[in-house]
Amino acid sequence: MRSFNLALWKRTSPEDLNRTARDNERGPESLGVMLRLLAGHDLSHLDQIARYIHAVSAGSSSVPPESILQESPIRGLARNGVRGSWPD
Repeated sequence: MRSFNLALWKRTSPEDLNRTARDNERGPESLGVMLRLLAGHDLSHLDQIARYIHAVSAGSSSVPPESILQESPIRGLARNGVRGSWPD
């Protein structure tokens, strides 16, 4: 599902990213903003997973928590938006 979503998001046009909808709590919001929020949420879970792996490995240097987050294309999406954040 994640791969499907990433592939779909990569194909979104600038016009699509500017389309807005109304969130019940935050009001009008563009698709671009929604995708950055989802990416940030995903990064939060990746950070949790990295910390759990690090804790289970008893602090072993073989699995540094940063390595999990560095490999994620979601990091660029959360920071930069959809355009320009994808690896080739």
